[in-house]
Parts: sequence; C-alpha cells; structure tokens
Amino acid sequence: MMLGLSGCRYLGERKFSDLEKVYPTRNAYDLFKVFPKGFHILNTQEFDEKTIYYLSLDGNASAQSISGELEITEDNQKVEEVEIEVKKTGELVANKPLSEKYQDFLDKFQFLFQLFDLKQNQLGSFRSNDTWDNANGDYIRFYKINDVKVANYLETGGQELSLGVQGNTSDDKEHDYSRIVDIGWNNKNIREFIFDKGEK
Repeated sequence: MMLGLSGCRYLGERKFSDLEKVYPTRNAYDLFKVFPKGFHILNTQEFDEKTIYYLSLDGNASAQSISGELEITEDNQKVEEVEIEVKKTGELVANKPLSEKYQDFLDKFQFLFQLFDLKQNQLGSFRSNDTWDNANGDYIRFYKINDVKVANYLETGGQELSLGVQGNTSDDKEHDYSRIVDIGWNNKNIREFIFDKGEK
C-alpha cells in the first residue's frame, strides 16, 4: 500500500521515534538498560561483492553477557565461523584465531548504534529520500547523509551515505522494539537488526 506524501511524513515521525532509545549507545552493555529482558543483534556487513560478515549476538539478561557467532562467506561459501564474546570494554573476542585477512574486521569493529545519533531532531536534519508502507507490513524511510565520524570509520572517501530505517507492523505487535538500520555507499552495505527478547 503506497502512502501519500503527508502520510509518509507522519509514518516516519510516528514509527521511528523509538530509534533514539538505541541510537546512540556507546557501550553495548548499556542496551540492558533499554532491554532488561535481553535482546538480539544481527549485524551484516558487505564490503565488496564477494565477502560478507554475519555477526549474530544475544544479550542474555540473566547472565548479563553478550555473545554469539561470526560467520564469514566468500562467493556464498562459508570460509570462517567462530564464537564471539563482547567484553565489557566493548572488545569483540573470538574463541579461536581468525585468518589474518579477516582479523582486521574484529579489531576495528563498531556497531552502528555506537556511530549514529538518530534522535528525532537529528533525523530531521538529514535529507529524506522516500518512505512507504508495503503490503507485507514493512515501513521504510531513506535518508541521504554526510557524517564525518561515520565516513571516517567506513573509509568512504567523502561519499554521501544512504541511511535506511525500517520496521514491520507484525513485529511491532510482538516486540516493544524491532528496528533495522541500514547504511550503504558505493555498492557496500552494513545492516543492523535489533529487537528485544521480552514478550509484549
């Protein structure tokens, strides 16, 4: 279902106001303050046409721990898989050494919620590209942004970034928070999906 322009603006303001709960969060362990029953993070990064990093983490409320798995694929073939623990310092530690080719990913890793401030007043300063509501319940808004901190981390060479924020009406009924933040530039992409583990 396509929305009119005024409906698009309202949808974005109404649906995405909760992004500021998470963006920014400088220390991943502070997410337990937002999600006291726990949370899940899926961070997918594609920096060339062949290599994709899939990082899946669970925030365990009882243990107050954040851990999961990192899977790396090349040409759709799995080449590395390790268990990951997020230390209180923010460091991501693997249970076994990664190949030198991939270790740099862990050494430099930052979550998008550590890089972006997505408060409503900040989103309003970005140039909005489009918003719609699909028949499957997805609602998405795209922005064009220039952010020096993010650009330096991503080594974009000063290119304008495309920022997408996404939710789903069915997920909204099951979770207090379920959002995807997507950043893209020059055929490269980082997608971060976070949702709470508590029942609504």
